[in-house]
Formats: sequence, C-alpha cells, structure tokens
Amino acid sequence: MHKKRLCLLYFLFLSAMLLMSARLYTISTHGSFAQTVLSGQYSRKIDIAKRCGFIFDRNGDLTDLENDLYAVFIDPSEMPQKNYEECSEMLSKISQNEASYYFEKMFSSVPFVTVTKKPCEGEGIRCYKLYSVPDTDFLCHITGYSNSDGVGVSGIRKVYDEFLQNEKKDVFARYTANAKGAELGDFKTEIYDDGYCEENGIYLTIDSEMQKTVEKICETELEMGAVVVQNIRSGEILASVSKPTYNISDVVPFLTSDKGEFLNRAFLGYTPGSVFKTVVAAAFLEKDISLVDREYECTGYIEVQGNKISCHKKDGHGKIKMREAFSQSCNPYFISLVLEYGVEEVIDMAKKMGVSKSSYIDKVPVSKGVLPEGEISLTDAANTAVGQGKILLSPIEMNTVMMCAATGYFKEPVLVQKLVSEGEEQYSETEKKERILSPNTVAALRSMLESCVNNGTGYRVKNENVPCGGKTATAQSGQIKDGKEVIHSWFSGYFPADEPKYAVTVLCDGNGERNLHPSLIFKEVAESLAK
Repeated sequence: MHKKRLCLLYFLFLSAMLLMSARLYTISTHGSFAQTVLSGQYSRKIDIAKRCGFIFDRNGDLTDLENDLYAVFIDPSEMPQKNYEECSEMLSKISQNEASYYFEKMFSSVPFVTVTKKPCEGEGIRCYKLYSVPDTDFLCHITGYSNSDGVGVSGIRKVYDEFLQNEKKDVFARYTANAKGAELGDFKTEIYDDGYCEENGIYLTIDSEMQKTVEKICETELEMGAVVVQNIRSGEILASVSKPTYNISDVVPFLTSDKGEFLNRAFLGYTPGSVFKTVVAAAFLEKDISLVDREYECTGYIEVQGNKISCHKKDGHGKIKMREAFSQSCNPYFISLVLEYGVEEVIDMAKKMGVSKSSYIDKVPVSKGVLPEGEISLTDAANTAVGQGKILLSPIEMNTVMMCAATGYFKEPVLVQKLVSEGEEQYSETEKKERILSPNTVAALRSMLESCVNNGTGYRVKNENVPCGGKTATAQSGQIKDGKEVIHSWFSGYFPADEPKYAVTVLCDGNGERNLHPSLIFKEVAESLAK
C-alpha cells in the first residue's frame, strides 16, 4: 500500500516536470513572444485630436466652430536625428514651448502630440486642425449650443443631436513601446482616422456673409426683435437674427437674465397689426379682382357693435379705393371690407399663405400662428381685418405670406439644405411650391405694396438704389410695461421691386427701448444685400 502511494506521487511529479519543460520550450522557441515578455513590450495609444459634428452654412463654411489651432503628431522614429534640431526650432516658433523641450522629446524616442498656432509638415510629422466653440453670438439662435457633455441643448444642435453625435470624429496613433514608453523601431506607428478630416455634417441654407451683414446692422439698430431674410423663390432662409443674443461658448451668465436672450424671436408669435392687411387684400382680390376699385368713405372711424374704431388719420381719408387704403393703412376701409364680404375668406387665405400651417421648420420648433376659430363675432372680425385681437404671427410666417403675395406661390421655409454622412447626401424633403394667387391678384398686391413704400406709410424705405415693396404695422400687444402698453412695430417686404429676389421681415419688439423704426432697418438690409 505504501509503495503504491509512492509510485503515484512519483508519477504526478514527473508529469508536472514534463508540462513545465514543454512550456519553457514553447517560450524559448517563439522569439517575438519571449521578447515581448522579457522587455515589457506593449501597445500604446495617443489621442491626437477630437471634434464634435460639423454644422456648415450653404457655402460649406463652419457656423459654430472655429479652427484657430493645430494638433501636431511627432514620431521621432520616422525622422532622421539630424533633423531634430531644425524641427525643434520650427515647432517653437509656432507654439508656446521652447526648442529645447521638443529636442528632448525627440531624443526620448517617444511619439508625442503638441499644439501649434499654424500648420506644419515634414518627415515624421502629421498635422490636424483643432476645432473649438468660438467666443461669439453668431447665429446663436439657429445653431444653438451643447452642454459640457457635448449633448445639444437648443437649436440645430438639439434637434439633430443624434445625427451630430454620430458625426463626432477623432484621430489617434498606436505604436509598440517598451516598459519606458520608448518606441520600438521594428514596429511601425499606425494612425487611426475615422473621418476626422471629412466635411460631413449638416449644411444649412444660411449664407454666413449675409448673416454677418444683418447681424452687424441689428447690433446698433435693434435692441429687441428679429430680422428674417429668405430667397423669395425657394423659401430658403438666408439670414435669421433675433435680439438680444447670447454667447454660445459661455451661456451661464444668461441663464438668470430676464431679457429672454434664449428666445428666438424670429420664430416666436406676435400680434401682426397692419402687415396682416396683405392677407386681407389677397383674400378678397382673389375672390373678385374688381374689388381693387371698391370705394369707401373714411370719416376717421367705423362703428362696430356700438364701439368706435378709429383711423390713424383722425379727420379720415375721405373717399378712397383699396390701393390708397392699403398704402395709407386705413383701418375703417379694411374693417368694412371684412364685415361686408366675410371674415371666413380671410382666415382661409391666411392658412393657404402659410399662417398656422406648421410647428416646425426642418425639425426646429416654431410658434404656430394663431387665427380666430369657431363662431367669430363682429368685433373679432373687425380686429382680424387689421391684424389685432386673437391673431399671432411669427416673423418667419409673415415673411412666408410676403413671399406668396409677391410671387403667387406658397413655399415652405427651408433651413436645412442637406445632411452629409460618409459621402452620402440626404436633402430635406420639402413640399413643391403651390400656386395660391392668380397673376392678376399678384400684380394688384405688388402695386399696392410698392405704393405703400413710394407714397404711403412705408416712405422710410424709399431709396434710389433699391426699389422695394412692403407694408408697415404698429400693433398693440395688450402687454403693459411701466404703465404703458407695449407696441410692436413691423415692416415686411421684398426687393428689388421689378424682379423680387429677397423677402425680408423686420420686427421691433416693443420691450426694447432703443429700437430703430423697422422700415429703416429694412432699408439698410436691402441696400447692403443689393450691393
């Protein structure tokens, strides 16, 4: 029994020795693995550059990122030692480090990354643009901003967050090093780039140069309000400004403000006032073009259900037809027109021209216009005739109305031109333009809109360089501030008059204390963009 146990132990010991011998033989006969184990060799990763998803304007220019620095990857193993000194001097001139710093780095044989103010190239050097959020309020209400985790909080960055997250890109290097981190010369450094340099992302319809021009005008002339510029044929939004603004790189100071810097007033509903007369005129001219010659005697007021509604001209305009009533903004004329022919025609036309049609523009939320519904009283009908009462329109909706008046076609506003990912382009799906007004109605409306500028309340817009058409408005908001009612002022129009190219709407929010008259802002925009 004792001998059997000894034999078993001997057998187990012999088996263990054989297994250990086999393992040592394997290690000794696989040189690369042995070298790895004995030298402490392992793979190292170096992050070179990272960026968030791109948002471009229509011309491919970045909107809310800037490239003012460069990430430079230096691989000493790919550079002759005789070049170390020259390369170190070159890098020191375009960065914040001394030449000695770079010289020492190169002799350590460890690949490294540095940041420079200018791009550079050469053996063992790879250079990549670095992107950062600029210290600016440029296009802030359209692009929006992201939080510290890179998640979109507002604007395009919020509604297209999933797409932009997928377009986050980085570039890094992998190399084989010893325990001290020095690169092993027998192994080539590999660069991994998942599309960092590709210009994929969201392309807006915005024209950055136009946007800058309009923002510059608003910087001095508009404290609170909005300006929208669109291509009158395509509906593409070329510029959109809302005041006041906020800094996209540092939003914290604005979070407790009471001025509403984060509100996009270009997409926010306001009482339109007399610019809505454009819809009223379109409704009845489309019904009967002969109404352009309808005559009415303005005595300075009109009585509706026992209430007197005054004309801005206290003595009245006397006998006038629609063209003069429109250009002089005669309230009694348009109220009498609606009371005689029906407010339903106006509501229906407003919807056709784009009011209350959608709550989004390419996924970006907008205030959907408000129109009277159900059984409408005579008082409400009278208010509708002059754009008061229950009606609310955003500047972008009013601009859509103006485009329709000037061309006869309804066209949805467009903000996103296309999405580009991995070289594939996806264009926005927008409805085809729809004819709403007959050529005769358009001709009559344009005659009235241009008369408003040349002979009426829009006289401030008149200039020798750019003939324009448009309509003014002074709208009661129903809001009280410092004991006075807040008044919103508008000008909505198009230019050049002979062949309309742009539609522009200017809103001066009555809460601003130093707003220039919207007609004068429109004039500056027209003259600047027509150059």
